[in-house]
Amino acid sequence: WLKIGKAGLKTNARYTSQHYTGSAMSTLAGSLRADSEFLSKETRFSGASSGDWIKAETSRFNILVPRVHGILLVALLEAFLHLRLRPLYEGKSEVAS
Repeated sequence: WLKIGKAGLKTNARYTSQHYTGSAMSTLAGSLRADSEFLSKETRFSGASSGDWIKAETSRFNILVPRVHGILLVALLEAFLHLRLRPLYEGKSEVAS
């Protein structure tokens, strides 16, 4: 797993485009750009085409939680998935050990 995150009702841009464009370092594209080991191995990845590479080379898995369950369940689910799946790119340090 590369990255795990949550998106709410007011974060549509985060959900639909920002992870592909790398408009912030906390996105998947930003994390990949900052990983020199990844960049040395994956020659087809570039900042300009990061979204195309992500869409072609990775799979996205969405879990939709009905609004009635609230943000606390979403936060708990995100924390559980972080602990269980140990995504490579998470948090400020970017590349997990």
